[in-house]
Amino acid sequence: MRVEYIELIPRPTLIDDISNWLDIFANGITKDLTPGQFEKFKLECRDILKEQLYTKESGWSVDYVRLRLKAVKL
Repeated sequence: MRVEYIELIPRPTLIDDISNWLDIFANGITKDLTPGQFEKFKLECRDILKEQLYTKESGWSVDYVRLRLKAVKL
């Protein structure tokens, strides 16, 4: 396979709360935590990420990235 074209497209996305996002996307790294540990994990993440991903004006915004490419089978 040969990649003829690839483009990285940043897609900042507004979300209602980082805790809800973690409920959906963090299960791969948190699957062995108890429910109490998971809640503590989310609170700690919220505190750490708030400075970079939250503003009073816009709320929470996460950095999704889309890859667009064209490849040819050789």
